[in-house]
Amino acid sequence: MSGPTASTDAIAQAIGPELDALERERQQVLRQAGSVLRKLGITLPIAAVILAIAAIGSQGGLPAPIYPIAIGVVALATLAFHFGLKQSKLNAFAGHYKQRVVGRIVEELYPDVHYDAEAGAPKDVFKASRLHGHSPDMYSAEDGFRGTVGDTDVLLSEVHAQYRQTTTDSNGRTSTRYVTYFRGIFLVADFHKAFRCTVRILPDQAERLFGRFGKMLQGFQPFSSEKLVYLEDPEFEKSFVVYGSDDVETRYLLSTSMARRILDLKERWGSDVRLSLHGSNIHVAIPHKRNLFEPDVKRPVDDESRIHTLVEEVRSCLGIVDELNLNTRIWSKE
Repeated sequence: MSGPTASTDAIAQAIGPELDALERERQQVLRQAGSVLRKLGITLPIAAVILAIAAIGSQGGLPAPIYPIAIGVVALATLAFHFGLKQSKLNAFAGHYKQRVVGRIVEELYPDVHYDAEAGAPKDVFKASRLHGHSPDMYSAEDGFRGTVGDTDVLLSEVHAQYRQTTTDSNGRTSTRYVTYFRGIFLVADFHKAFRCTVRILPDQAERLFGRFGKMLQGFQPFSSEKLVYLEDPEFEKSFVVYGSDDVETRYLLSTSMARRILDLKERWGSDVRLSLHGSNIHVAIPHKRNLFEPDVKRPVDDESRIHTLVEEVRSCLGIVDELNLNTRIWSKE
């Protein structure tokens, strides 16, 4: 049984062989991780004893404080090595799990979509969406979905974008850190309409803080070709601010039904969603703190509740296409 209506039980049965093989791998990884920790418990005391003997045997050849420092350095190096080894085994299992389990779930639900655990939306595609005021200085993307949902071409992935922030203190010392400005789901889909204008639908932070006056302040964008556009839906106006390069076409694209669907999307995810329309595509960014599609190595691979969660995560992400009614072909690209 395939397609978005496939039941969780049917999917679990279809991917049964993958689950059996991965469960054996999970148990092996747990044994290996336990072995790493046991080795850590042995090597640390041995290292401490060797350094202590060296300290006694040196007869003051080196300053006394050197030995506690040396023990600390060896301990940290040993910890880093063993925990790095343990994490590498867990990461390898996670990669196998996602590709073989999540990948098969996607095949059962959306046969025209390909899943790649290690790939994601390219940086230039994310940047071109113009959904944020920053350009990513550090960027990573994973859990990529690419293909067709119904009649709609789609690219979706998890994205983590950061910008570089440099500050100078009162003494003239400069420090740099990377600040996350987006972490969550990013989607690009065919809007099936060749339109001339560009549209951005952003969270209306100013109106939340300052009311209608805040909305007015957002209209002053002297360096932008986009203008503040008001829609007729008061609830939508309270949640979003809309900028468009053509106010008539913007209102045409953001019909009453589309505005309502965007509100429903915001409510379902409980997040400040952002959308943009340009180049015949719709871009959607949904902040999300939890890392999706990840295995829980402490639970059996065939755990029914975990399979159910994965199925719902896939449906929730790719279901955005239906939530926004993108498969309804009421316009022509001609």
